[in-house]
Formats: sequence, C-alpha cells, structure tokens
Amino acid sequence: MPTPPIRRAPARNQNSARPSDIAVVVATLVMNLTRSMHRHPPYVEQHFGAALELMFVSMLVTIATHAGNEMTASEIAHELSIPRSNVVRILERLKTRGRVLKTGHTFKANMDHLDKVMTPAIAAQKLRRVSKAHRELQSLRNKLFR
Repeated sequence: MPTPPIRRAPARNQNSARPSDIAVVVATLVMNLTRSMHRHPPYVEQHFGAALELMFVSMLVTIATHAGNEMTASEIAHELSIPRSNVVRILERLKTRGRVLKTGHTFKANMDHLDKVMTPAIAAQKLRRVSKAHRELQSLRNKLFR
C-alpha cells in the first residue's frame, strides 16, 4: 500500500513566491520519499531514527556501487558522520538480507537484489513524487528568478 504523501497547504497567493518555498518543496519531497522507504523491509522493522541510519548507509553504498566504487566501513562512517560500530552492524544486517556484498574489507550494493525489490509500482510512486517536486521547483524558479 503506497504511503500517503505529505500535503502542503496551498500558498496564499499562487502568483507570488518566496525563496523559502524552495526549501518547503525539497523538504516535502525528502519526507515523502523517506516515509515511503520506511514502509518496506528492512527499514519498517526499526523505529524511524534507527531506520534513517540504515537507509543512509544503504543509499550511500548503492550510489558508490552505481559509480563503480566499493566502500569500507570506515569510509562510510566518515562520509555519514556516524560511528563505525553502527556502520559495521548495519552492513552486516544488509549483507544478511542480500542487499550488500562484501569483498575483503569493502562493500558494494547487490544491484540484482535492488532490481527485484524496486517493483514497477514502487518505482512509479517515487517517479511521480519526484516529477511533482520538479514541476513545483521549475515554477518557483520562474517566479523568483525571472
């Protein structure tokens, strides 16, 4: 079941825009995407704060893998400014779930696993939310920086 998106109150005057409106659109997008991720394993099994560390480790490893890189636990901990012990525990959990692969001391995302869990419905939901935010940001850019 898709996570209902956070709804923003409509602007008082649709023709005016403030620079802070950009922050609101971006915050809404991040909140909606994060909440939709939290509804799926392994994230849903933890309270939201702990799930955020898990999400960020998983996303960072996925981004690095997509760029052709592998990362050590120390590099991940440094990049995310979280304790290495937390990163090691999270990586072990992701490895057990088949989400990351370990080679020596480095980790990479299991992109085959990601292809399986990113169903067309989930992908479509994320794309709709990003597309809506993109349209809103374009409109704000046009109003603010004409």
